[in-house]
Amino acid sequence: GRTLASRPLGALAAGLHTIPLRPEDLTGAGRGRDLVLKLSAVSSYPNGPSDAAHTRFQVSDAGEIALPNRPILLGSTPNPMTVSTRIAMVLPTLGAQRATLGMFDASGRRRRTWSGGFSPGLNEVEWDGTDDQGRAVRAGVYFYRLDLNGQRETGRISLVR
Repeated sequence: GRTLASRPLGALAAGLHTIPLRPEDLTGAGRGRDLVLKLSAVSSYPNGPSDAAHTRFQVSDAGEIALPNRPILLGSTPNPMTVSTRIAMVLPTLGAQRATLGMFDASGRRRRTWSGGFSPGLNEVEWDGTDDQGRAVRAGVYFYRLDLNGQRETGRISLVR
């Protein structure tokens, strides 16, 4: 594909940020076509890490951004975590209420589950490092999995105590 728009955002503080698309970012996009939003981040520290994320979306006939037709897991911040982290996801219109987010330890045992109560669009869940019974889990690597309508998205987080 071709690039419709590119803009630097400068230095941002660590954490989750909302960066709205502007109408001029979508000029020439066409309606009802699959588009891909790519976001790149580079650490300001010398030899610091960089990361990139992408998601698909469409622009409706009214010129508005339409929700995706499949669930998208945006990731967690902070990662690694010490006290808590926020896991963000975007859910489609159909079936958002049936979405389930599970937290698993490195052995594959389910430690925490969030289900129901989700809505179409952006959703966030805060994990405080506890299991479903409220007990603190051990430090280590954990995997979270978003399930909806037979589709799965996964992510990984490190818990440091």
